[in-house]
Amino acid sequence: MAITKDAFTRFRILDECFSNPYKSFTIDSLLKQLNAKLEEIDPKFCIGLRQLRYDLSYMTGADGWDIEFVDALDGKKKIFRYADPEFSIFQQPLNNTQLELITGVVKMLESYTDSTYMGEMADALNTLKMISDDSNKAEKTIGLDLLGNYKGREYKQPLHDAIRAPYALKMHYKSFASQEVTKGDFHPQFLKTYNNRWFLMGCWDQEKEKLTVLPLDRIIKFTPMQRPKYYKMGIDWENYFEDFIGVSKPFDGVKETIHLRFFNDRGKYVETKPLHSSQEPFVFFEEGISETKLHLIVTRELISSLLSFGKDLQVISPNELVCNMKEIANQMADNYK
Repeated sequence: MAITKDAFTRFRILDECFSNPYKSFTIDSLLKQLNAKLEEIDPKFCIGLRQLRYDLSYMTGADGWDIEFVDALDGKKKIFRYADPEFSIFQQPLNNTQLELITGVVKMLESYTDSTYMGEMADALNTLKMISDDSNKAEKTIGLDLLGNYKGREYKQPLHDAIRAPYALKMHYKSFASQEVTKGDFHPQFLKTYNNRWFLMGCWDQEKEKLTVLPLDRIIKFTPMQRPKYYKMGIDWENYFEDFIGVSKPFDGVKETIHLRFFNDRGKYVETKPLHSSQEPFVFFEEGISETKLHLIVTRELISSLLSFGKDLQVISPNELVCNMKEIANQMADNYK
């Protein structure tokens, strides 16, 4: 069976069905549920009983994930639910067939030598392959700093489907600062990751001109809507994040030149791992001192990044940022009195 994007979409939905301990799916109800979810994405994705049987055969076979279902019946019909309630196909190591597929994709992407985006994709897939190879060995040889089963990860694919379709969502959201759940019609526009956290960019129906950023871990639930009509904000997402660090762009933010001085050779590390794409070449002085400049809008995320260098960093300019850093440093010192 050829593994395609459409097939993986079906596998994801089927995985959710098999993981549901509160509902029993027979082959008929499983097909109905699967097609209901597929229709939300695109009606042309809907399948028949024959394709579903092919999918089940693949998922339960050696080329798939060797799935085991509970030994139970609903009347005379077999129930499709994982025998192990903790099982998920997306928590299993890749098998040889899947690894060979990834190897082929990596080789294809590596041929795009002039594309940074393709190169990063190839590197990510190759890392995934190395980790999967490693998972079957007694002695590990590679490690990756991952968040694991972080809250909201299950929303990424359905939110991406909503953006691609596109359609609005009946959104239930609760921020850390509020005791009340915000409910409303939300128009999703873009998904963004920053600092090991995922964010949904979009707008509420009553504030279509105001960009809102929702962390996925604060989303309670959402359902697709046929109405209101989807609203596209018209933002150039490819270039939107070029002049600031983080996900929240200040409404009245102005790009500034940020002059930084590093001590104790910390500049050598920042030179190899730039803070931002606008970072100028370093100027190195004696006694481990170096300087560089950034050209971007000052955000909370930038300040957090600068604070992480502690005593090894001095902000030279602009003056407002210097004062802000001084105030934070004084408040930090007060915490230890």
